Amino acid sequence: MVEVLYTRDRFSDKGLWNWLRHNVPADEFAGRLLVAERTPRGLLSLAIQIYAERRCRMGEMPILGEKTPEHLAFVPQLRSWFPEARFIHTFRDPRAIYVSELRRRRAGAWGIKELLPWLPGAVIDPMLAPLEAGHTALAWRRAAALDAVYRRTLGDRYLLVRFEHLVANPEAELRRVCGFLGIPFNPSLLDVRMTGSSYSSDRHSGEGLDARAADRWREHIHPLAARFLRGALGAEMARYGYGD
Repeated sequence: MVEVLYTRDRFSDKGLWNWLRHNVPADEFAGRLLVAERTPRGLLSLAIQIYAERRCRMGEMPILGEKTPEHLAFVPQLRSWFPEARFIHTFRDPRAIYVSELRRRRAGAWGIKELLPWLPGAVIDPMLAPLEAGHTALAWRRAAALDAVYRRTLGDRYLLVRFEHLVANPEAELRRVCGFLGIPFNPSLLDVRMTGSSYSSDRHSGEGLDARAADRWREHIHPLAARFLRGALGAEMARYGYGD
């Protein structure tokens, strides 16, 4: 199992597992796994614990959690493993997601260019925009459907946080998140040194959460892509306030 986690496969390249593979020696992880609960639940718990130990300062009492996006589809399983868990679902305009993910595809961060880097750009690049538009539409619609399911089945253990609300009014949104988690709000949560961005020119500009990030996709999206996403997701987008 440890060997699988530390090889370049689809599972280990996602979220927490990707971080684990790049930051924790395999023999160290294997040693801790030998004395841990050797079940899928135990494996995930151990990975989260190691992440918290590496990322938190001495004396801090972290709330353990993890943020692999692909795990959205496995919330029922996670709930069965961790009955007291709370789930925060972050949401964003699908057009912004499309622009961000298309840039990653073009840079070879994932997708065809990552799997087949030897193929010439003249062959691959024209395919990327329509592929990503279709992928974004399907993935976003599924996320919207899961939101409806989790609101109904998880009740007060589920919270939807819209990216646009977070960057526009970070203190209010973070107070809401802290209330949901049952922890006091600390102003230091607003002390964000840098916010990652798929827009390379903006990646290291300024500090803190930038409200302009909510609409920056408008400067980069092709009109045909915007029209396709509105046509494919119009009703769902309007329901979440993305009707403009």
